[in-house]
Amino acid sequence: MEHKPYHGGNLWEAAQKFGIKPQDFIDFSANINPLGPSPKAIQKIKSNLEMIRHYPQPGAEELKSELAGYLGIPEENLLLGNGAAELIYMLGRHFDSRRIVLAAPCFSEYGEGSLKSEFKYIDLGAEDGFAIKANAFMPEIKPGDVVYIGNPNNPTATLTPPDELLRIFEECQKKGATLVVDEAFIDFVDEEEKYTLRHEACKQPEDCCVKNSGLIVLGSLTKFFALPGLRLGYLVSSAENIKFFEKLLPTWRINSLAQVAGVASLNDQEYIQRTKVNNKKEREFLLDGLQKINGIKPYRSHANFILVNCKETGRDIHQIQNYLGLQGILIRRCDTYRNLDEYYLRLAVRLRGDNERLLELLERYLGVRK
Repeated sequence: MEHKPYHGGNLWEAAQKFGIKPQDFIDFSANINPLGPSPKAIQKIKSNLEMIRHYPQPGAEELKSELAGYLGIPEENLLLGNGAAELIYMLGRHFDSRRIVLAAPCFSEYGEGSLKSEFKYIDLGAEDGFAIKANAFMPEIKPGDVVYIGNPNNPTATLTPPDELLRIFEECQKKGATLVVDEAFIDFVDEEEKYTLRHEACKQPEDCCVKNSGLIVLGSLTKFFALPGLRLGYLVSSAENIKFFEKLLPTWRINSLAQVAGVASLNDQEYIQRTKVNNKKEREFLLDGLQKINGIKPYRSHANFILVNCKETGRDIHQIQNYLGLQGILIRRCDTYRNLDEYYLRLAVRLRGDNERLLELLERYLGVRK
């Protein structure tokens, strides 16, 4: 039986492997806000539990209105999904048989849902921090292609400047191709308004994606707002495309608790600011600590996770993963990503105590640089 793409955050599998209860792990393998959900979201969930006996608001109208305001875009350009993954699979089905162009490495779900598509991978170079460059993509784009780019990219945490992405988009327009930009981690980016393409996606001509070329932007509320168990994602494009894609999805796909939690989260400004401050501070702390450990090479991050090359340690990711797993710490091995080998791992940015514990164990296992 063919399996779905591999992901981090599987506490149940880790519990069986290492003999530790799922709740006792410190999980660095899943890129979720370590502050947990907004307290206001938790309160709303508790006070609305009885609503599960009723159907949810069919189009999640209140949530859609709040999210559109948060993103600074018209509601007519916004489509909600039961997680961004549902929208990725929807695009895969819609664009089935069209060639899929991907960076390598990138998020493993891109193109899923397609049964007949050919995949073209463009390898990113470790020597320049896995940067995504328009000059590498543009010659490879053919008429009808669907190009997926994560910004920030996962698992590399690299951020691509808007002018590079717009050059790729222009090439897509010339060749009747579609560009899909996944901004699942854009909320963690400093000055995110300078990098998002969601406003550009709203401005494009009507029906360009459905029939030919166009720009689609994906986003997620599960990472920044720590709601992965409730599943909340979104898609931004032209109003005509939104109407079309809405027909491909079921009514009531956003459950009642996800709707109230989403609205509460988007309105919790104190929580949003605290998340941004904590992530930036702890990301720099973790990067600095990793750079002091023997053989560890962390890459510059613009998200809430860090890609690490551990080849010079003399130990591969399986050895390091097993050592840390027995100590109750989960990390994400990256040899399941195309263009990364058994010496790459990914670490989520967590709270100070967790980050200190990880660094302490790595120093004990690998040694500190002199």
